[in-house]
Amino acid sequence: MKLTDAVRLAFAKGYRVNQQGNVFSPVGRQRRLQVNRSSETHYFRFNISDGNGKTAPVAVHKLVAFQKFGEASFTPGVHTRHRDNNSFNNRPENILLGTPTENSLDRPVLERRKHAAKGFQKHTAETIAMLRAEHANGVSYKTLEKIHKIPRSTLSYYLSNNAKRTTFTFAKPHGAER
Repeated sequence: MKLTDAVRLAFAKGYRVNQQGNVFSPVGRQRRLQVNRSSETHYFRFNISDGNGKTAPVAVHKLVAFQKFGEASFTPGVHTRHRDNNSFNNRPENILLGTPTENSLDRPVLERRKHAAKGFQKHTAETIAMLRAEHANGVSYKTLEKIHKIPRSTLSYYLSNNAKRTTFTFAKPHGAER
């Protein structure tokens, strides 16, 4: 079952999220929530039965968005956002709809930079540390290129002292609050 179908089913069955962000069943019992640990960002979820002996996960923030905005919350290209960047805060006033850019901008500047750097980095920190160690032990760029099949420009970047994407240390921008 698709995530959107699970949210629609939960809503149709009478599941609701209150002003404190707690989920209640159709009979008024507070649901125990689980944390989705399969993604980088963790979200609260609960499971519902589809009526055919199968269960489906329902992301609480998606249910809140559906309660607040209806079908607009499932529009392609629309993201469900947490205003305060706290994925566990599912209070209705904290849930917004927006573009992927707006969703990204909800993160603090340093966290955005770290996340972006991970997306562009092809090699792991361990591989880069190994390359640096080999180079420090006298292995030439040409040999490293040949052995690891890494272009010289990439090696040069990884072996430089200012390769920020390999260390994830970023200077805080001047005047940045977030």
